[in-house]
Amino acid sequence: MIPARPIRVHLGLFWLAVLLAGCGHRGSPVPPLPRLPEPPLQVLWRQRGARLEARAQLSLQRLGGRPLRGRARVQLLSFRAATESLTRGWDSAGRVREFARVAELLDIGLIDPSSDETTLWEELGIPLDHFEEGPAYVIALALADSGGRSLPSARRVWHPATPPLAAPSACRLEAQEDAVVVSWALADEPRGTHVYVYRQLATDRASWLPEHRSDASTFEWSDTDARYDETYVYQVTTATDTGQVVVESVAVACGELAYRDIYPPRLPGELDAVAQSGRIRVFWLSGGSPDEAVVIVERQRQADQLWQKIGRVESPEFFFEDVNVTADEQYRYRARAVDRAGNISEASEPTAWLSPRPVLPEPPASGRATGSTTKPDTRDDRR
Repeated sequence: MIPARPIRVHLGLFWLAVLLAGCGHRGSPVPPLPRLPEPPLQVLWRQRGARLEARAQLSLQRLGGRPLRGRARVQLLSFRAATESLTRGWDSAGRVREFARVAELLDIGLIDPSSDETTLWEELGIPLDHFEEGPAYVIALALADSGGRSLPSARRVWHPATPPLAAPSACRLEAQEDAVVVSWALADEPRGTHVYVYRQLATDRASWLPEHRSDASTFEWSDTDARYDETYVYQVTTATDTGQVVVESVAVACGELAYRDIYPPRLPGELDAVAQSGRIRVFWLSGGSPDEAVVIVERQRQADQLWQKIGRVESPEFFFEDVNVTADEQYRYRARAVDRAGNISEASEPTAWLSPRPVLPEPPASGRATGSTTKPDTRDDRR
């Protein structure tokens, strides 16, 4: 028989071991929640006239999905480089914190994080008077709230144009059947290497991306992507886009244009007619307009010289048969094209005068006697 005291000692040692084993088991450490706002994304830069402008996507949350604390500030970080060599290397990921330390800070916008949206696009501008003269700057954006400032966005090198580029001296619009033609005139000594053409719907915000980029030696562009029943607004600028930040002049408004289909389609070609038995067949080639919908066929009788509409043929059919004709009358034909907007072309050149051929007699009915002298076999087959 085992004494009671040793049993109690063994049980106590067992539970002590269990307790010590539990205290020694630790899980993976939980990192602290981030406190900094997310940096601005998809930042676009340009110098337009005497302003440095930026467009960026801003998150209304800090890293990890936590909301911003209070009103946030959009900040410009700029580093003035005395020489071109000092602009190199800042786009490296290893120097992002160094750039945040040496760059000058400027609040350029306030963001209200109370919006239900989690992201927004913001457009910002800084007058050139803020910057000291220098060959180049390295620039970025950051977002700051009461808890701290985000890391800088992607760094870009900007070579300021001082004085600003001269804007185009004139711009005009001309609506044509297949395009809106934008034309412009430049200053006597343009410093820009290109011309940017901006297009937007009248109900939309101005675009940051040009619709067309043209050499400064050209003075016209045909916008073949314009669509009927839309209203467009056009602007043009002179530009130099050899660096990381595009430099543009101020925008010159070309005006607003309501693009409507008021242009008749091209008329049918090679119209001709052929006389047939009891009818006249009229045929043609399409004029080639992409929105051609119908061809109207007109007829003139030699007896009264009046043109009358006798048929409508939907495209792409190319012929019409006139059966309301008589062999003792002469006729000629012409055609007009109609587009989907209802515009009607001029009439084609008429065909020559002609009459239908006489109606041929119908052939005899099947089974009628043909005059054969062969007699039927009337013999009885019965045996």
